[in-house]
Formats: sequence, C-alpha cells, structure tokens
Amino acid sequence: MFDLTKEIIEIVKKFTEFDDDLEICEKLKDLGIDSLKNVLIISSIEEKFNFEYDMADLDPAKLISIDDLIKFTEKYVRIQ
Repeated sequence: MFDLTKEIIEIVKKFTEFDDDLEICEKLKDLGIDSLKNVLIISSIEEKFNFEYDMADLDPAKLISIDDLIKFTEKYVRIQ
C-alpha cells in the first residue's frame, strides 16, 4: 500500500529548493514551479504510477496547489 499524498509531495519536492516538509496547501508557484517544472512533475507522476493523464483533462490553470495535483491524480491512480 502506498500513500499517494506522500508520493506526490516527494515528486514535487525534487523540483524545488526546499528541504523542509511541504504541505498539500502549498501553491506550486510559491515553490518556484514554473510551466517547465510543472510538465516535468506531471511526467514524473505518470512514470512513477505507470499511467498517462488524459491531455484533454489536463488544465495547468487548475493545478494551483499540491492538493490540486493530488486530487487530479486520484482520478487516474487506484489506491489499493
């Protein structure tokens, strides 16, 4: 069993300069995540969990916080 929240926070953390724990309410922009890093995070999540987001549903304007990213990913990843 895995903790999706923890896994996504760890992925996001790789693309920031923060060593402290991140909270799900953190805004990606405040963490220094630009559009390129956002794409890299999305790709990393897809690779980690072995799926592909539906690009028609992928709206970066709606992925404001870590929590938004988690909720979006939950639609694609089944927690067992």
